[in-house]
Amino acid sequence: MKTYIHLPLDRRLSLAQTAIQNTLDDPELIAYLAPYSYDEDRLQEGLELYETALDLHHRAASERGEKLGATADMHESWSTARARLRDHVALARIALRGNKGASAPLRLHEPRANTQAAWIVQSRQFYQRALEDTAVKDALARYNISEDDLRDGLESVTEFERSMRVRDKESGDAQDATHARNEAMAALDQWMRDFRDVVRVSLRDRPQLMERLGFLVRGS
Repeated sequence: MKTYIHLPLDRRLSLAQTAIQNTLDDPELIAYLAPYSYDEDRLQEGLELYETALDLHHRAASERGEKLGATADMHESWSTARARLRDHVALARIALRGNKGASAPLRLHEPRANTQAAWIVQSRQFYQRALEDTAVKDALARYNISEDDLRDGLESVTEFERSMRVRDKESGDAQDATHARNEAMAALDQWMRDFRDVVRVSLRDRPQLMERLGFLVRGS
């Protein structure tokens, strides 16, 4: 068998299924392997390892897809929130020009935060302080920014924060699923290496039987 452990994961799963199931389905093969302790019970153990690894492989792929979806949702919600805040801050700077007392609590003239966590704090403070100050709301209303607009802006920040938590959860789930899959594959790979080596010994003079297991690979 060509360096089994270096084959792609899908290929290793396919080879394991072929080798184990074809042996279980062939009384002649079982007869040759049974003296080496590879009877039906031991082959069933290998099949269970394969089925576990396959299930976890599918789970890992599913979790990876959910992580990618959550990441896309997070970027979309951040883009929406940033665009909304950008316009609101720009108009607030105009509406409150020269009014340092009102501008300072809104952090209007501070550089926009670079990190997502800091951006959330800065943006939430802008909207919350604006909503709490009637004079600020009146000034912004002259530029067609209503209280509802400010609440929508605050909600967009909250939605982005929520999407970050979902992304982090999905990322953790994907890592856990991949770790479990890798452990299951390691167990299957070890079983297959031992099985392959025993097959090579027991069927050394019967290459046609080895072909039934898929072990004769060019370059082996």
